[in-house]
Amino acid sequence: MNMIKNLLLTLNMKGAIQEYHSQNENPESYNLTFDERLCLMLESEILYKDNRRIHNAMKKAKFKKPIATLSSVDLHTKRGLEPIRFKELSKCEFIKQKQNIVITGPTGMGKSFLSEALGKEAIYRGYTVRYFWISELIEEVHIQRDLDKYSKYLDNLKKIDLLIIDDFGARPLSIDDESILFEVIGVREDIASIIFASQVPVENWVSCMKNKTLADAIVDRLTHGSIKIELYGDSMRKNKLKK
Repeated sequence: MNMIKNLLLTLNMKGAIQEYHSQNENPESYNLTFDERLCLMLESEILYKDNRRIHNAMKKAKFKKPIATLSSVDLHTKRGLEPIRFKELSKCEFIKQKQNIVITGPTGMGKSFLSEALGKEAIYRGYTVRYFWISELIEEVHIQRDLDKYSKYLDNLKKIDLLIIDDFGARPLSIDDESILFEVIGVREDIASIIFASQVPVENWVSCMKNKTLADAIVDRLTHGSIKIELYGDSMRKNKLKK
């Protein structure tokens, strides 16, 4: 028995080791065939590795709202999010199709919550995700520039299956910031998906930016062929406080 455990340790099969111990402590497991016991050990290993992958991917994504999951998204309040459409989005086919999602609406409408819920579902389905407030993204790029690692950083951003950029329009961007946003969006065009959330309507995005040429290009790259969700109604935060 110790030899089997040592072999599993050498293979770093922690899930299989857990199942191996469980079987040895349960007399009923001796009624199973060799194939049945081995199958249970391998299934446990697969489950263990998948749970580890999800745990690590969630940490790397840097989500802000622990409670934001698909099951907790409010589909009863009328706010422009239809259940049938939401069900389709939850399949994450937009990532396979390399489509962007643009979510707009007043503050408190649940744009960030919805973005994170879709991001977490993407991780469960095997995709890599990174969530940024736009101010965080800009700050990180400036840091990487100072370290002379911007090119590598941009390349790494390009490899992420789903990039979530939240809070566009919450504060003014400098011309340099706009250039950064343009480059980040540009390297992902037709390669990987972006969820882009803003309380500013799409038609007003250009007026939020200083460099109108870059602004036009940013809007075109983000919105062309994208899935658009326009939320409306009373603030979800205020409604929850009232309850």
